[in-house]
Formats: sequence, C-alpha cells, structure tokens
Amino acid sequence: MIFISHRTTDEDVANMIVDYLVGVGVPSDEIFCSSRAGNDVEKRISEEVRERLRQSDLNIAILSKDYYESAYCLNEAGIFWYREDAPILIALPEINERNMAGFLNGDYKIRRLSSENDISFIYDCVKDKHLTNGVSATTQTNANNKLRKTYEEYLSERTCEKPNNALMSVDISEITTHDERRVLYCILEKNTRKVWREDVKEWLFENEIRNINISNAFDLLASIGEGTEDGELLTLDIAFFRKISKHSEQLCEEIAQTLHFGKEAWEIFVNLLDSGELVGTADLFAVYLFESGFEALECGIWEELYRDIKKWEQKNDLDGKLSDSYMKALDFYVKKGMILQSESGYAVYPSLKGILFERPLIEIYEPLEKIKKRYQDDLPF
Repeated sequence: MIFISHRTTDEDVANMIVDYLVGVGVPSDEIFCSSRAGNDVEKRISEEVRERLRQSDLNIAILSKDYYESAYCLNEAGIFWYREDAPILIALPEINERNMAGFLNGDYKIRRLSSENDISFIYDCVKDKHLTNGVSATTQTNANNKLRKTYEEYLSERTCEKPNNALMSVDISEITTHDERRVLYCILEKNTRKVWREDVKEWLFENEIRNINISNAFDLLASIGEGTEDGELLTLDIAFFRKISKHSEQLCEEIAQTLHFGKEAWEIFVNLLDSGELVGTADLFAVYLFESGFEALECGIWEELYRDIKKWEQKNDLDGKLSDSYMKALDFYVKKGMILQSESGYAVYPSLKGILFERPLIEIYEPLEKIKKRYQDDLPF
C-alpha cells in the first residue's frame, strides 16, 4: 500500500502523483490518498486512515505551507517519523530544508516534481516495493515527462504566499542567458564562491547538460559587483554570493523552472533504438559498446579501440564493416548527445553507461542481439 499524505488544498498535486503511479504500473487499489478520507475535516486520524497506515509499505507526504498548518497532517507526519522506513517528502516551492518543522524537518531530504532525478527516485522506490519488473524505459520516460510538465503548468497558475525568498534578495531577471543561469545553478549546488572551469565542465557532464559556453557565463557572472575571472577560475562578488547562498534552494527552484535541461543520454538511445533510427553502422556500434562496457572507447587510445573492435568482430563472426567505419558511428553518437567529445577524447554520458550498471533494462538486449545477428547473416560464408 502506498499512502499519500497531503492537505486538501494540495489535492491537485496528489492527483498528479496518483496518475503517475498508475501510469507506471501501480494498481489504483494499492494507492491511498488521505484527503479522500476527510483530511481537514477532523483533527484525529480516523480508523480507516489508521488501518491504511498500518498496511502501507511506502509513504509519501506533499509538503506545503498549508500542510504544516494542519493538525491532521502533522498527526500523519508523526506516524511517518515513527516508522522505520523514511517517507518520500515532495516539497512545493515555498518549502525548503530551513523552514521545515516538527516531525518532518530538515533532517529529511526533500524531492521536487520539477526534477527529473527526483521523479526517477520516486519511481525506483515504487518499483522496489510494488513493481516486480517495472515498465519499459519509454513508458517510464513518458510518465516522468507528463508528471513534470503537468506540475510545471500547475505551478504557473498556483497562488501561494511565499516566505521572503531568493527573488526578493536577488533579481535573477538580469541574469538573462542560459549559459550564466546554468553555471549559477552549478555554483549554488556546490555552495562555493570560487569555481574552476574544469569543475563546471565535470558538473555539466555529470548532469548531462550540453551546449554551454562556459567562457560567456564566467564573463557575465564576473561582471556582477566585484566578481573576477581569468578564464579558468570564476570568483563571485562576495555580497552577491552571500545573497544567493542564503536562499540557494529556492533560487535553484526558480532557475530550474526557466531552463530546459534536455533529455538524458539513455533516453535518447532507447528512443532511437525503439524507432529504428540508429543509422549506418551506429546500430552495430551500440552492440559493441554495451558488450565491451565502453572501456576501449574511454581509454583514449585510438589504436587500442580499433584493435578491440577487430577482436570483437572476429569473436562474433562479423565482417569488418564496423572497424572500417567506427568513426562515423562515433560521430553519430556525439551529434545525438549520447557521447561527449572533448580535447582529452570521448566520454559516455553517465545515464547511458547506467543502463548497464544502474538501470538494468532487459528490453534493450533483445533488439541488440537481433542487430548483431543481422550483421552475422550478411557474411558471405
């Protein structure tokens, strides 16, 4: 049983979560929304709600200003605190670790429905408890996108009295380019006044954020107050940094709502695989990458990569089509945003590698095997 605790004023968000859970395969009778049992009507937890809390193996709380003003909600929060398994806390924009209180306070990590990673975290928790095999990557991706977009539309129309937040202290409307907003987001996450170019590049890679002009961002952010930069190191103006760091989480929320961070590499790959758009030998190159674990590609030694591909072709009774044109296939993966090319060589974006190690997606292996067999069948002997 999945138990969703929320204030009736936040019922729209609760319904979004219910729709999402059903969309990824959770039976509707395994989901319980507390508001439907009279939240805000009584102060004591009813016997029906108490029984559902006993049955629940995954608890979700939707935190808002109204939630913390409800005695009924706080009673449910106390039960969550007492339970051994930590609840999933989904916070609306006015809530952050600093203004959380009572049983569900800043000791817990909060999640945002505007974050792809946080939505995926919710799915993983649900899968562990309620879904034996989960759903296909495409189904999960579509459900994630629908939830995030629906939530963003809801926020654009929602009215709520917010605490004195970052936008009252920092006018980010003057930070106009995507370059500087993304780098500012990185700085806020790292909570550091000084940031090196290499650290930003690493952060962009880990978060799969592409096509960012770091030089432009450094130049623009250094122009605020007495900030400085020398091409490799950006140092923010101290007064500006203190303002943004004081309200970092709320400011990140505001920035995230104005940016489109794009698709993760694994999502791009699965969509191309499902649609048959891996052109040329890019399909066979995918088989090689997954079976080799990406090691030869990321070693940066081209002779080693060529030898490894030839060895793999011989092992699998393949002709030399891939070893003769692997650079074209590699260029395809770079252009599509699945592999990063830099001065030091090539690197596979984390989520694509994660299909092997963190996201075991059984459905990709059957089409990959079919691709390999097709090339084997092309042999003249």
